[in-house]
Amino acid sequence: MAEKIEEKFQDVIQNIEFGLIGAYREHEKLTDYGADYVVETLIKQYTAELLARTPPPLPKFPLHEQDAYDRVKAMCDLRLGRGQLEDKSGQPLELGGDLGLEDMIACLKRIRTSIQFWTKRRGRRGYYDFVKNYVQ
Repeated sequence: MAEKIEEKFQDVIQNIEFGLIGAYREHEKLTDYGADYVVETLIKQYTAELLARTPPPLPKFPLHEQDAYDRVKAMCDLRLGRGQLEDKSGQPLELGGDLGLEDMIACLKRIRTSIQFWTKRRGRRGYYDFVKNYVQ
């Protein structure tokens, strides 16, 4: 039986959600729609890269969505082995940057499905209200 994406890459999904929740906690204007738009944009960017195509131009996000995009992209890039995160003392943190683009896209799509599910179920902040209880 094939392992579900959320089981296989639970840590990656949690890292991405950490970025979304961090922005949500700082910007009261952020809604599930903004989170969905951010994740959709990243899916398009990484898919274009995977297919060796020119990525679509980035949209002009409102400030609160730009913050969410920047946080999530930084986390995705770290997990793809493209950056470095440091702890409070300046020491590099290991997050396992061995993920491929296909797996990253799959993780982002899984998060997008979750955003859409919880938005339909609980309204414009349903996803955030659900996930914030699981992300510290």
